[in-house]
Amino acid sequence: MLRLSVVLILSALLIGIAIVSPSYGVINPNLQPSHLTSRYLNVLSCRVTSVDKIALKGVSKVQGVSNRKFAPKEIPMVAAAKGVA
Repeated sequence: MLRLSVVLILSALLIGIAIVSPSYGVINPNLQPSHLTSRYLNVLSCRVTSVDKIALKGVSKVQGVSNRKFAPKEIPMVAAAKGVA
């Protein structure tokens, strides 16, 4: 019983330290958006305009294009399997 209470107290202490302490992130300067877009033919910024949950289909509207021209203004989407949606 004493061992369990010690484990619970230490766990609570570690969780408290993790919540209070600041977290730092590492930023790789070689993987910025400008570097990543050069790897692909088209990079699109899209907004989902409609979703049909029964048929597992949706439509996205192209908001912006990076790198090249992209003809379609709307992109139809279909879920690969029923468990995906």
